[in-house]
Amino acid sequence: MDLRSMASLYEEALSAAREEGPTAVREYSVSNRSSLPDERTLQLLLLEGVFGTSFTDDSGRDVHILDFGNWNKSAGPDFLNARIRINGVPQSGDIELDPAPEDWERHGHGSNPGFNGVILHLVCTPSRRGWFTRNARHERIPLAVIPPAALAQSGTSPSDSAPVRHCLHTDLLASMAPESLETLLQSAAAYRFRNKHRRHAERAKYAGEEQTLFENLAETLGYHANKTAMRHLALRAPLRSIRNCPQALLFGTAGFLLPVLPTSCTLEAVDLHKKLWAQWWPLREQFELAPDRSFPWTFSGNRPANHPQRRVGALSVIAADFDTFKRLCVARHTEKLTEYLSSLTHPYWSTHVTLPSSPS
Repeated sequence: MDLRSMASLYEEALSAAREEGPTAVREYSVSNRSSLPDERTLQLLLLEGVFGTSFTDDSGRDVHILDFGNWNKSAGPDFLNARIRINGVPQSGDIELDPAPEDWERHGHGSNPGFNGVILHLVCTPSRRGWFTRNARHERIPLAVIPPAALAQSGTSPSDSAPVRHCLHTDLLASMAPESLETLLQSAAAYRFRNKHRRHAERAKYAGEEQTLFENLAETLGYHANKTAMRHLALRAPLRSIRNCPQALLFGTAGFLLPVLPTSCTLEAVDLHKKLWAQWWPLREQFELAPDRSFPWTFSGNRPANHPQRRVGALSVIAADFDTFKRLCVARHTEKLTEYLSSLTHPYWSTHVTLPSSPS
Protein backbone atom coordinates (compact mmCIF):
# COMPACT_ATOMS: atom_id res chain seq x y z
CA MET A 1 0.00 0.00 0.00
CA ASP A 2 1.43 3.41 -0.96
CA LEU A 3 1.68 6.37 1.42
CA ARG A 4 -1.23 8.20 -0.19
CA SER A 5 -3.57 5.26 0.40
CA MET A 6 -2.33 4.85 3.97
CA ALA A 7 -2.95 8.53 4.68
CA SER A 8 -6.47 8.27 3.30
CA LEU A 9 -7.24 5.24 5.45
CA TYR A 10 -5.97 6.99 8.55
CA GLU A 11 -8.06 10.07 7.76
CA GLU A 12 -11.16 7.91 7.30
CA ALA A 13 -10.49 6.25 10.67
CA LEU A 14 -10.22 9.63 12.39
CA SER A 15 -13.42 10.84 10.73
CA ALA A 16 -15.31 7.74 11.81
CA ALA A 17 -13.96 8.09 15.36
CA ARG A 18 -15.24 11.65 15.65
CA GLU A 19 -18.76 10.41 14.96
CA GLU A 20 -18.59 7.70 17.64
CA GLY A 21 -18.31 9.99 20.63
CA PRO A 22 -15.68 10.88 23.23
CA THR A 23 -14.53 7.31 23.91
CA ALA A 24 -13.50 6.58 20.33
CA VAL A 25 -9.92 6.23 19.21
CA ARG A 26 -8.65 9.61 18.13
CA GLU A 27 -5.67 11.93 18.25
CA TYR A 28 -5.48 14.12 21.32
CA SER A 29 -3.47 17.26 21.73
CA VAL A 30 -0.65 17.03 24.24
CA SER A 31 -0.52 20.78 24.55
CA ASN A 32 -1.24 22.34 27.93
CA ARG A 33 -2.94 25.23 26.17
CA SER A 34 -6.72 25.09 26.24
CA SER A 35 -7.40 28.56 24.91
CA LEU A 36 -6.62 30.63 21.84
CA PRO A 37 -2.96 31.49 21.17
CA ASP A 38 -1.66 35.04 21.49
CA GLU A 39 -2.84 37.65 19.00
CA ARG A 40 0.45 37.67 17.07
CA THR A 41 0.02 33.98 16.32
CA LEU A 42 -3.60 34.53 15.29
CA GLN A 43 -2.44 37.27 12.90
CA LEU A 44 0.14 34.90 11.46
CA LEU A 45 -2.46 32.18 10.86
CA LEU A 46 -4.82 34.65 9.20
CA LEU A 47 -2.07 36.03 6.98
CA GLU A 48 -1.16 32.51 5.89
CA GLY A 49 -4.76 31.85 4.86
CA VAL A 50 -5.27 29.13 7.50
CA PHE A 51 -8.60 30.66 8.53
CA GLY A 52 -9.70 31.11 4.93
CA THR A 53 -10.63 34.29 3.10
CA SER A 54 -14.44 34.13 3.03
CA PHE A 55 -16.63 35.09 6.00
CA THR A 56 -20.11 36.34 6.88
CA ASP A 57 -20.43 39.63 8.77
CA ASP A 58 -22.90 40.53 11.52
CA SER A 59 -25.34 41.87 8.91
CA GLY A 60 -25.43 38.57 7.04
CA ARG A 61 -23.31 39.82 4.13
CA ASP A 62 -20.64 37.83 2.30
CA VAL A 63 -17.13 39.09 3.02
CA HIS A 64 -14.18 38.02 0.89
CA ILE A 65 -10.60 39.14 1.56
CA LEU A 66 -8.77 39.82 -1.68
CA ASP A 67 -5.50 41.09 -0.17
CA PHE A 68 -4.49 41.13 3.50
CA GLY A 69 -2.39 44.23 2.87
CA ASN A 70 0.64 45.00 5.01
CA TRP A 71 1.16 43.31 8.38
CA ASN A 72 1.51 46.34 10.66
CA LYS A 73 4.76 46.50 12.65
CA SER A 74 3.82 49.43 14.91
CA ALA A 75 0.76 50.91 16.64
CA GLY A 76 -2.62 50.74 14.90
CA PRO A 77 -4.72 48.10 13.11
CA ASP A 78 -3.16 44.71 12.50
CA PHE A 79 -3.28 44.82 8.68
CA LEU A 80 -3.01 48.03 6.66
CA ASN A 81 -4.19 48.81 3.12
CA ALA A 82 -6.13 45.58 2.72
CA ARG A 83 -8.66 44.93 -0.04
CA ILE A 84 -11.97 43.15 0.53
CA ARG A 85 -15.36 42.64 -1.10
CA ILE A 86 -18.63 42.85 0.82
CA ASN A 87 -21.52 41.39 -1.18
CA GLY A 88 -19.40 41.91 -4.26
CA VAL A 89 -18.63 45.58 -3.56
CA PRO A 90 -14.86 46.25 -3.33
CA GLN A 91 -13.48 48.20 -0.36
CA SER A 92 -10.00 49.23 0.71
CA GLY A 93 -8.78 49.91 4.23
CA ASP A 94 -7.49 48.23 7.38
CA ILE A 95 -8.34 44.95 9.14
CA GLU A 96 -8.27 44.35 12.89
CA LEU A 97 -8.16 40.81 14.33
CA ASP A 98 -9.16 40.13 17.96
CA PRO A 99 -9.91 37.00 19.99
CA ALA A 100 -13.33 38.43 21.00
CA PRO A 101 -15.49 41.35 19.80
CA GLU A 102 -15.27 43.08 23.20
CA ASP A 103 -11.49 43.39 22.82
CA TRP A 104 -12.16 46.28 20.46
CA GLU A 105 -13.28 48.46 23.38
CA ARG A 106 -10.96 46.84 25.94
CA HIS A 107 -8.03 48.00 23.85
CA GLY A 108 -9.48 51.47 23.28
CA HIS A 109 -9.89 51.14 19.52
CA GLY A 110 -13.38 52.66 19.56
CA SER A 111 -12.05 56.03 20.71
CA ASN A 112 -8.79 55.93 18.74
CA PRO A 113 -8.91 57.86 15.41
CA GLY A 114 -6.10 55.63 14.18
CA PHE A 115 -8.70 52.88 13.77
CA ASN A 116 -11.16 54.94 11.72
CA GLY A 117 -9.82 53.32 8.56
CA VAL A 118 -10.77 49.80 9.65
CA ILE A 119 -13.17 48.18 7.17
CA LEU A 120 -13.38 44.75 8.80
CA HIS A 121 -13.23 43.54 12.39
CA LEU A 122 -12.42 39.81 12.51
CA VAL A 123 -12.85 37.84 15.73
CA CYS A 124 -12.44 34.23 16.83
CA THR A 125 -15.42 33.93 19.17
CA PRO A 126 -18.88 35.53 19.00
CA SER A 127 -20.03 38.02 21.62
CA ARG A 128 -22.10 36.73 24.51
CA ARG A 129 -24.37 39.72 24.14
CA GLY A 130 -25.58 42.03 21.41
CA TRP A 131 -22.53 43.74 19.98
CA PHE A 132 -21.49 45.94 17.12
CA THR A 133 -18.07 47.45 16.43
CA ARG A 134 -17.91 51.23 16.01
CA ASN A 135 -15.04 53.64 15.34
CA ALA A 136 -14.27 57.06 16.84
CA ARG A 137 -16.77 58.63 14.41
CA HIS A 138 -19.43 56.23 15.74
CA GLU A 139 -19.63 54.51 12.37
CA ARG A 140 -20.44 50.84 12.35
CA ILE A 141 -17.63 48.51 11.22
CA PRO A 142 -18.48 45.10 9.72
CA LEU A 143 -17.84 42.34 12.28
CA ALA A 144 -17.15 38.78 11.16
CA VAL A 145 -16.52 35.66 13.27
CA ILE A 146 -14.01 33.10 12.01
CA PRO A 147 -15.94 29.82 11.61
CA PRO A 148 -15.34 27.29 14.41
CA ALA A 149 -14.40 24.66 11.82
CA ALA A 150 -11.54 26.86 10.56
CA LEU A 151 -10.28 27.39 14.11
CA ALA A 152 -10.50 23.68 14.86
CA GLN A 153 -8.68 22.75 11.66
CA SER A 154 -5.81 25.06 12.59
CA GLY A 155 -5.58 23.59 16.08
CA THR A 156 -6.46 26.90 17.76
CA SER A 157 -10.05 26.23 18.79
CA PRO A 158 -10.79 27.58 22.27
CA SER A 159 -11.82 25.05 24.88
CA ASP A 160 -13.03 25.21 28.46
CA SER A 161 -12.08 21.61 29.19
CA ALA A 162 -8.78 20.48 30.65
CA PRO A 163 -6.25 19.16 28.10
CA VAL A 164 -5.79 15.44 27.77
CA ARG A 165 -2.28 14.49 28.89
CA HIS A 166 -2.29 10.77 28.26
CA CYS A 167 -3.33 8.19 25.71
CA LEU A 168 -6.71 6.63 26.47
CA HIS A 169 -5.92 3.54 24.41
CA THR A 170 -2.57 2.37 25.74
CA ASP A 171 -3.87 -1.14 26.38
CA LEU A 172 -5.27 -1.43 22.86
CA LEU A 173 -1.99 -0.31 21.29
CA ALA A 174 -0.01 -2.67 23.51
CA SER A 175 -2.12 -5.62 22.35
CA MET A 176 -1.66 -4.94 18.64
CA ALA A 177 0.61 -7.18 16.60
CA PRO A 178 3.94 -5.48 15.75
CA GLU A 179 3.17 -5.42 12.02
CA SER A 180 -0.26 -3.85 12.66
CA LEU A 181 1.22 -1.23 14.96
CA GLU A 182 3.87 -0.41 12.39
CA THR A 183 1.19 0.02 9.71
CA LEU A 184 -0.77 2.31 12.04
CA LEU A 185 2.25 4.49 12.75
CA GLN A 186 3.21 4.66 9.07
CA SER A 187 -0.36 5.63 8.18
CA ALA A 188 -0.36 8.37 10.81
CA ALA A 189 2.97 9.66 9.50
CA ALA A 190 1.66 9.64 5.92
CA TYR A 191 -1.46 11.49 7.03
CA ARG A 192 0.54 14.20 8.78
CA PHE A 193 2.97 14.49 5.88
CA ARG A 194 0.08 14.96 3.48
CA ASN A 195 -1.39 17.69 5.70
CA LYS A 196 1.97 19.47 5.81
CA HIS A 197 2.21 19.23 2.03
CA ARG A 198 -1.27 20.70 1.64
CA ARG A 199 -0.40 23.54 3.98
CA HIS A 200 2.77 24.24 2.01
CA ALA A 201 0.93 24.22 -1.32
CA GLU A 202 -1.82 26.51 0.00
CA ARG A 203 0.66 29.00 1.43
CA ALA A 204 2.70 28.96 -1.80
CA LYS A 205 -0.35 30.28 -3.66
CA TYR A 206 -0.09 33.50 -1.63
CA ALA A 207 3.63 33.85 -0.93
CA GLY A 208 5.35 31.91 -3.69
CA GLU A 209 7.31 28.67 -3.48
CA GLU A 210 10.62 30.20 -2.37
CA GLN A 211 9.19 32.30 0.48
CA THR A 212 7.05 29.39 1.68
CA LEU A 213 10.11 27.16 1.81
CA PHE A 214 11.93 29.87 3.78
CA GLU A 215 9.07 30.09 6.28
CA ASN A 216 8.95 26.32 6.75
CA LEU A 217 12.71 26.22 7.23
CA ALA A 218 12.50 28.92 9.89
CA GLU A 219 9.70 27.11 11.70
CA THR A 220 11.68 23.86 11.67
CA LEU A 221 14.79 25.55 13.05
CA GLY A 222 12.71 26.89 15.93
CA TYR A 223 11.91 23.36 17.11
CA HIS A 224 8.88 23.14 19.41
CA ALA A 225 9.58 26.05 21.76
CA ASN A 226 10.22 28.74 19.15
CA LYS A 227 8.69 27.45 15.91
CA THR A 228 5.96 30.12 15.98
CA ALA A 229 8.40 32.95 16.71
CA MET A 230 10.73 31.78 13.93
CA ARG A 231 7.84 31.65 11.47
CA HIS A 232 6.85 35.17 12.55
CA LEU A 233 10.41 36.26 11.82
CA ALA A 234 10.37 34.74 8.32
CA LEU A 235 7.22 36.73 7.49
CA ARG A 236 8.42 39.98 9.06
CA ALA A 237 11.77 39.69 7.29
CA PRO A 238 10.89 37.90 4.02
CA LEU A 239 13.63 36.29 1.99
CA ARG A 240 13.41 38.72 -0.92
CA SER A 241 14.04 41.67 1.45
CA ILE A 242 17.07 40.29 3.32
CA ARG A 243 19.15 38.80 0.51
CA ASN A 244 21.93 41.40 0.75
CA CYS A 245 22.54 41.19 4.52
CA PRO A 246 20.45 38.38 5.98
CA GLN A 247 22.22 38.10 9.34
CA ALA A 248 21.87 41.77 10.28
CA LEU A 249 18.24 42.06 9.17
CA LEU A 250 17.17 38.81 10.81
CA PHE A 251 18.86 39.62 14.12
CA GLY A 252 17.61 43.20 14.07
CA THR A 253 14.03 42.23 13.25
CA ALA A 254 14.16 39.53 15.93
CA GLY A 255 15.05 42.19 18.50
CA PHE A 256 18.45 40.66 19.30
CA LEU A 257 20.58 43.70 18.46
CA LEU A 258 21.17 46.11 21.35
CA PRO A 259 22.62 49.63 21.07
CA VAL A 260 25.42 48.62 23.48
CA LEU A 261 26.55 45.13 24.46
CA PRO A 262 27.49 44.28 28.07
CA THR A 263 31.09 45.12 28.99
CA SER A 264 31.73 41.44 29.73
CA CYS A 265 31.45 40.50 26.05
CA THR A 266 34.49 39.26 24.17
CA LEU A 267 36.15 41.38 21.50
CA GLU A 268 34.93 38.86 18.93
CA ALA A 269 31.32 39.40 20.00
CA VAL A 270 31.74 43.18 20.00
CA ASP A 271 33.22 43.14 16.49
CA LEU A 272 30.35 41.04 15.12
CA HIS A 273 27.76 43.19 16.86
CA LYS A 274 29.27 46.38 15.44
CA LYS A 275 29.21 44.91 11.95
CA LEU A 276 25.59 43.81 12.25
CA TRP A 277 24.51 47.10 13.83
CA ALA A 278 26.13 49.13 11.03
CA GLN A 279 24.12 47.15 8.45
CA TRP A 280 20.91 47.20 10.50
CA TRP A 281 20.83 50.90 11.44
CA PRO A 282 20.08 52.39 7.99
CA LEU A 283 17.35 49.79 7.29
CA ARG A 284 15.76 49.40 10.72
CA GLU A 285 12.68 51.53 9.95
CA GLN A 286 11.59 48.96 7.36
CA PHE A 287 11.83 46.01 9.77
CA GLU A 288 11.83 47.15 13.41
CA LEU A 289 8.74 46.18 15.39
CA ALA A 290 6.93 48.11 18.10
CA PRO A 291 7.38 46.58 21.59
CA ASP A 292 3.81 45.26 21.70
CA ARG A 293 4.36 43.39 18.41
CA SER A 294 7.66 41.77 19.36
CA PHE A 295 8.21 38.05 18.86
CA PRO A 296 7.10 35.50 21.49
CA TRP A 297 10.58 34.06 22.08
CA THR A 298 11.01 31.27 24.62
CA PHE A 299 14.45 31.34 26.22
CA SER A 300 13.98 28.90 29.10
CA GLY A 301 13.92 25.14 28.79
CA ASN A 302 16.09 25.07 25.65
CA ARG A 303 19.40 23.31 25.27
CA PRO A 304 22.21 25.85 24.76
CA ALA A 305 22.63 24.84 21.11
CA ASN A 306 18.93 25.55 20.54
CA HIS A 307 18.97 29.11 21.88
CA PRO A 308 16.87 31.36 19.59
CA GLN A 309 19.86 33.53 18.70
CA ARG A 310 21.80 30.50 17.50
CA ARG A 311 18.82 29.27 15.48
CA VAL A 312 18.48 32.71 13.85
CA GLY A 313 22.20 32.49 13.11
CA ALA A 314 21.63 29.18 11.33
CA LEU A 315 18.71 30.64 9.38
CA SER A 316 20.87 33.57 8.25
CA VAL A 317 23.63 31.24 7.02
CA ILE A 318 21.16 29.24 4.90
CA ALA A 319 19.43 32.41 3.68
CA ALA A 320 22.76 33.69 2.37
CA ASP A 321 23.02 30.54 0.21
CA PHE A 322 19.35 29.86 -0.30
CA ASP A 323 19.65 28.93 -3.97
CA THR A 324 21.77 25.91 -3.00
CA PHE A 325 19.36 24.93 -0.22
CA LYS A 326 16.35 25.24 -2.53
CA ARG A 327 18.02 23.16 -5.24
CA LEU A 328 18.61 20.32 -2.77
CA CYS A 329 15.03 20.32 -1.41
CA VAL A 330 13.83 17.55 -3.71
CA ALA A 331 13.42 13.86 -2.99
CA ARG A 332 16.33 12.70 -5.14
CA HIS A 333 18.78 14.93 -3.22
CA THR A 334 17.88 13.89 0.33
CA GLU A 335 21.37 12.63 1.16
CA LYS A 336 23.02 15.68 -0.38
CA LEU A 337 20.69 17.96 1.59
CA THR A 338 21.65 16.17 4.80
CA GLU A 339 25.34 16.57 3.98
CA TYR A 340 24.85 20.25 3.17
CA LEU A 341 23.02 21.02 6.42
CA SER A 342 25.50 18.99 8.47
CA SER A 343 28.46 20.85 6.97
CA LEU A 344 27.19 24.38 7.67
CA THR A 345 29.68 26.51 9.58
CA HIS A 346 29.96 30.13 10.69
CA PRO A 347 32.99 31.94 12.13
CA TYR A 348 30.97 33.02 15.17
CA TRP A 349 27.90 30.83 15.56
CA SER A 350 29.79 27.56 15.27
CA THR A 351 31.30 28.31 18.70
CA HIS A 352 28.80 30.66 20.39
CA VAL A 353 25.28 30.34 21.80
CA THR A 354 24.33 34.04 21.94
CA LEU A 355 25.85 37.35 20.92
CA PRO A 356 27.09 38.15 24.44
CA SER A 357 28.23 34.59 25.32
CA SER A 358 31.76 33.29 25.63
CA PRO A 359 33.08 30.73 23.12
CA SER A 360 32.26 27.10 23.80
